[in-house]
Amino acid sequence: MSSIPKYKPRGFRGQSYMTDLPNYNAIIEYAKDPNNELDIQYRGNYINIYYLGGSLLKLRGKGSIEFDAHYYYPPSKEFPISYIEALAHNDFRSKISKIKKLSQLSEEDLMKKRQEAITIIERIVSERDNVVNRLRSAKAESVSQILSEMKGVMKNWKGCKSRNAVDERTVQHYISLFNKEFASGSDFIVIDLEYKLSGRSAYRIPKHQMGAKKGQPRIDIVAIEKSTGQLYVLELKYGLKSTERKSGVVEHYDDYLMSVGAEDQWFAFWKDIKFLVDVQKKDNVLSKDVWLKEAKPIFGFVYKPEFSEDERDEFNQKLIKNNLSSIMTIYLPHCNYDNCNNPGTQTHLLKKP
Repeated sequence: MSSIPKYKPRGFRGQSYMTDLPNYNAIIEYAKDPNNELDIQYRGNYINIYYLGGSLLKLRGKGSIEFDAHYYYPPSKEFPISYIEALAHNDFRSKISKIKKLSQLSEEDLMKKRQEAITIIERIVSERDNVVNRLRSAKAESVSQILSEMKGVMKNWKGCKSRNAVDERTVQHYISLFNKEFASGSDFIVIDLEYKLSGRSAYRIPKHQMGAKKGQPRIDIVAIEKSTGQLYVLELKYGLKSTERKSGVVEHYDDYLMSVGAEDQWFAFWKDIKFLVDVQKKDNVLSKDVWLKEAKPIFGFVYKPEFSEDERDEFNQKLIKNNLSSIMTIYLPHCNYDNCNNPGTQTHLLKKP
């Protein structure tokens, strides 16, 4: 008898799943439209809808809609989010003691700054609550307008005029968007992103093999090859900086061998993905044409240059140096993410080499 505690796989639904959420169908239909650049991901007993690589909405059972109030924070280098949250905290004196600029203020100036921070918190929470309540109670035909407004708030928060606004999560988001349709020009269908291995699952890394790891790893991209039904676990690398440490390439492959790629563990992972695929098909989030072959998942890398195509050769040399050159690697072309605008389908299609 297995000693592994029970857990809920992604896509699991309890009896209260999405009850009392009148606009659930309208929200999902809007998110499914590729023109809206949203990505639906299943997270155990809730659904996450992503935009630009970040969480736009969380939909939980019993009508819960979550939209992060952080997206309403005013962008400021002089008064950043960390300062605001520290000052507004009940134990603010302890919190600001770690922030030199705040701890050096006079008592009078400190209390003025604290009141300013509290006012900002109250305002953004009020704005967040207002838009969530509007979305919850809106007529179906108004849902798209409200969601578009929420996207605008999030895009402004992300600071899309800055190059730093584009990170690996943003690239991952577009890869998922452009490899969802069965009729697209890619060789793969993306099933899931940031798949966190549960410490209660049958395919977790065994405790005696964890070493100095603080937790179970995440799989960047779970995908299925269209023509064969073969399951793949893909590690995304955006730019050479992401490959500088050991964890950049070697550790990810080692994690695979100890978990979802282990001979006595891969089938449990495969069954969970099969469950997730079936749920997505039922919800019409995934094409009915997608099928999954019963076979051990294959590990691979996806590399996206941050600055130039020259990075491809350098990444390939890293693989050779670490005896990983035999691993399938999908190289995506370099592209610009000006102001977080959609970079286009062709720069993110997963083509098998």
